[in-house]
Amino acid sequence: MDQVLPQAEPQLEPRLESAAAAQVGPTTALQPEPPTTDEIQMLPLELSNLDFVEVEPSQALNESLEAIPDRMAFKIGTAADLVGVKTYVLRFWETEFEALRPKKSRKGQRAYSRRDIETALIIKKLLYEDRFSIEGARARLRELRSKVKEERGVLHQLSEKRSEALSELQLVKAELTRFRALLA
Repeated sequence: MDQVLPQAEPQLEPRLESAAAAQVGPTTALQPEPPTTDEIQMLPLELSNLDFVEVEPSQALNESLEAIPDRMAFKIGTAADLVGVKTYVLRFWETEFEALRPKKSRKGQRAYSRRDIETALIIKKLLYEDRFSIEGARARLRELRSKVKEERGVLHQLSEKRSEALSELQLVKAELTRFRALLA
């Protein structure tokens, strides 16, 4: 025997911020109450459980980087063809991203270096493939540049340590050779 139980209708009562908001007239709109301090304090805990994946280079980006010819400079039309965007897009990106600043010739023509083309390809990947906003891509590009600088600093330190270790090994080798000569 199937019984049909009456279902309770969900209550759709808006939270009112003040007594004045309780008097809703035809022109007054209800606004949701801002989150409580408990909800705000919980936000970092919720975000800490997420694993953020770092943006990896795509196969298309790697192929595009390998396809850049070995030349000193590229005109804007050639650069746009290599990047796969229109020339006006490159000009716009120059205004939005400080990392993309091609040199200009005496006549005022843009001369893109290989590094400028690589930067434009990275910007294209961030905007079109990874779906970053302009602001997000700008911040991510700054992050990548700071990581590269840190890695260069670490590589420089490692190079210094390596040369120090090699010079010490050469001193030890010279001493061992001297001891060997004394024993012989």
